[in-house]
Amino acid sequence: MVRECIYPVSGEVSGSLVASATQAALTSHYSIAGRTLRVEAQGDWAAHWVANFLSGFHLVPTSPPVDHQTTVTLRVERATPPAVPAALPVFAINHGDCHTDGSRYFLTVNDSVVLISPPSARLVEVWFGSTPHAKHPIALVNVFSYALQAALRRAGVYDVHAAGLLDPASGRGALFVGPSGSGKTTFALKLTESGWRYISDDMIVLRETDAGLEAEGLRRLFSVAAPSLAGSSLPRLDEALGAPVASDPRKRRLEPSIVFPNGQAHHCRPGVLFFPQVTDTAVTAVNPMSAREAMQQLMRSCPWATYDEHTAGDYLRVLARLANQCRSYELRAGRDLMLDARGAADLIAPYMAA
Repeated sequence: MVRECIYPVSGEVSGSLVASATQAALTSHYSIAGRTLRVEAQGDWAAHWVANFLSGFHLVPTSPPVDHQTTVTLRVERATPPAVPAALPVFAINHGDCHTDGSRYFLTVNDSVVLISPPSARLVEVWFGSTPHAKHPIALVNVFSYALQAALRRAGVYDVHAAGLLDPASGRGALFVGPSGSGKTTFALKLTESGWRYISDDMIVLRETDAGLEAEGLRRLFSVAAPSLAGSSLPRLDEALGAPVASDPRKRRLEPSIVFPNGQAHHCRPGVLFFPQVTDTAVTAVNPMSAREAMQQLMRSCPWATYDEHTAGDYLRVLARLANQCRSYELRAGRDLMLDARGAADLIAPYMAA
């Protein structure tokens, strides 16, 4: 099932979009991991909301590609959702159901509908519903997150629910893979505070190269809860912290470029996978994992690697390549680690050595 999403939704529209806007629609092109995503938002409300949402991601505005066959289109509007064909096989997903005829996927989520067309169409469509439930910020984020992830998959870009960091000593990347609440943002903050460079605190995408897999950031903004800031001495923290995240008021949006002005890395070559969980034990434990165990954990974190039959083969192959490229560890974070930024870097550093 798709994880709970906590992407921030603010009240301002980014002015940096390469787009043409009319009262009818806004069309934008973005590049990510060497691929192009076309976003068509029908109507002023959808154009405003989508531009707002995507401003929190590492999607680079770009010009339309010459070869439109390489582009996947994500089309969005607020309208009465279409009827899902009757008698289709169905399975449960977070916040709704997925109906499929083996070629198309109809996601009914929070009174809205996402249609993932056959691969040849290179099209994902979203109809935001008009019920009070469908208009709730959490519902909007849930629906659009499904659609964005589907469009990326159909473009050959595969996401992992992970924080990505670059070790300055070894030059190798570390990915912290796990669900919300497992400590990803905490490690991203503490390691970057200790001189590491951040890629993302929550979502990365994988890109295949001749030298191996590289990880790039997908979500740009951090979403932080109070425990993630415990013991922190981050500079300009008050300036960096924004309003509560619309889809999770327990967390606040944080602009990492303010507290870490020179801390961003655009990509890394992952060498180590950590699967963290926050515990109430006094001392942190790090336990080695086999590549097979790591692959099992990655598949749990990326359920659409098996749900979407059209992309499953490539998605699973990329995850297997990641598990074989990296050394993997279970990281049971205790109180000694969670309250000490330097301690986090000291603990992790030995595992980054080649």
